[in-house]
Amino acid sequence: MNSGIIDRDEIVERHFIVFQELACLAERALLEGNYEKSAAYAQVAAHYAWFHPTGLLASVDLEGILTQIGHVLKQSRNPGARATQMPPRKVLHVITEVYGLGGHTRLVWRWIRSDRKRKHSVVLTAQGQSEVPSPLKAEVLATGGELQFLDRLPGGMLARARSLRRLANGYDHVVLHTYPCDVIPVIAFSERQQCPPVTLMNKDDHVFWLGASVAYQVAQMRDSGRRLCQQRRGLSESQCPLLPIPLEVKSRTRTRAEAKRQLGLPEDIVVMLSVATAYKYSASAGDHFAEILLRVLQEHQDVVLLVIGPEENGEWASAIRQAQGRLKVFGKLRGVELFYEAADIYLDSFPFSSLTSILEAGSYGTPIVGFHFRPSDAATINGDDPALTDLMVRAYTADDYRLQLSLLIRDDELRIALGKATRESIIAYHAEGGWNHFLEELYLRPKPDTPEPLNRSQTHRNVTELDLRLAQVFKLSGLSKGLDEVIRYNVGLFPFGTRIGIWWRTFKHEWRSTPRCLLANWQKTRLKLLWSRYGKRIFQTKHAPAVTK
Repeated sequence: MNSGIIDRDEIVERHFIVFQELACLAERALLEGNYEKSAAYAQVAAHYAWFHPTGLLASVDLEGILTQIGHVLKQSRNPGARATQMPPRKVLHVITEVYGLGGHTRLVWRWIRSDRKRKHSVVLTAQGQSEVPSPLKAEVLATGGELQFLDRLPGGMLARARSLRRLANGYDHVVLHTYPCDVIPVIAFSERQQCPPVTLMNKDDHVFWLGASVAYQVAQMRDSGRRLCQQRRGLSESQCPLLPIPLEVKSRTRTRAEAKRQLGLPEDIVVMLSVATAYKYSASAGDHFAEILLRVLQEHQDVVLLVIGPEENGEWASAIRQAQGRLKVFGKLRGVELFYEAADIYLDSFPFSSLTSILEAGSYGTPIVGFHFRPSDAATINGDDPALTDLMVRAYTADDYRLQLSLLIRDDELRIALGKATRESIIAYHAEGGWNHFLEELYLRPKPDTPEPLNRSQTHRNVTELDLRLAQVFKLSGLSKGLDEVIRYNVGLFPFGTRIGIWWRTFKHEWRSTPRCLLANWQKTRLKLLWSRYGKRIFQTKHAPAVTK
């Protein structure tokens, strides 16, 4: 595929320089004894590296700063704290934020649903005023667990870390599902010897993330992520157990023909489906998903392509016009079961795979086709899963991709046989029962007496094809928003004096720069919660129309 359009090497180099400057600010604040400011700069640095590839996937130095901050927290483990149980009876899931369409949110509630013999609680480090999705809340309460919000209490980042450390002492096992930039768990669990076993779920295996220094094991969803952890994150093979994504494998409620009719499609048409967040289709001209698939639609008049996630603009709008009604784009949708049941062939998004979507599609007995990159160090961009090792149809050139699709389009029996085998394998690895074997093995892995340090030599900066492709995708999709936007997002984490300085230097001339940016995050959350509970009610009462008798 063409990698032109933007100078990826120059972009990655600029990103690294900015990251270094932010890390230096975090270290300087640490040396000054301003731990709150140091933690805030560390989170800004990690947040920046998340969507601005730097050639680093881990930073021993940045995690070292956070570990030193954690050492200054008062010890919260009291003599009466009980020893952890093996296997665990009480599990604490630590999450940054949950929302209705988030893949990591579904991962947690499916985990809990498949493991109801244990008590599961969830603590959120930065949920704000947003509601917790009802399925997650229901699963937690069904096990006798609790939901707690660290950012709805007064205090800064150290207060949240201290609360998390104290809370975790009542559990036998802690699982981190946090954002790659969340520093709270790294600070909280820096005293690894005094904490329960901590497992980090490697759900963001393709980007920079924090947490490897406090987890005694990092659960891997797939082989490509496991290899990357050993090559570029300083983890050993023994620290990387496999834990596939838990799925609720559903049975069909209608036949393909019935689903097609409900979508207003002819029963005999071949339906190709793809579901992913819009940015996962971002690519340069000539490489775009819609452009490459357009040739398939032109060669096969009995095929329709349905895509859920992107909006009808740019390359999509152009391809839709040329496809003459046989390419339909639906934007974000909830409840896409009908589309999955209508699909004859599922197409993984590219240049960026959507792992959860391919597994959900395959669970309906649909064959899966992926357009993959050859370099092994960029394999995490591709769709791979232990259940699909020998079943996913993979192509490495545009011509081969179209050829593989043409074979499936023409051969009904091949599609049915491949789809059936795909569903059976997904059930064996991801459904309750088979998946629980992996979970029990993970729970029973003994916590080492001496924490295993990260291999610093394997975390050195190394710009590979993965970094270059991520830089291109994030730039084209708009996810690389620049340093000012990252600081704006995190400004409420800084101490008050620092917030004033940042506002004066960065935001004072911008219309979006309201006095609210001078409030701490917990203060903004409190105000929004109060407004949602009482403000609207008072406003509506005050301005209600008079009632005449």
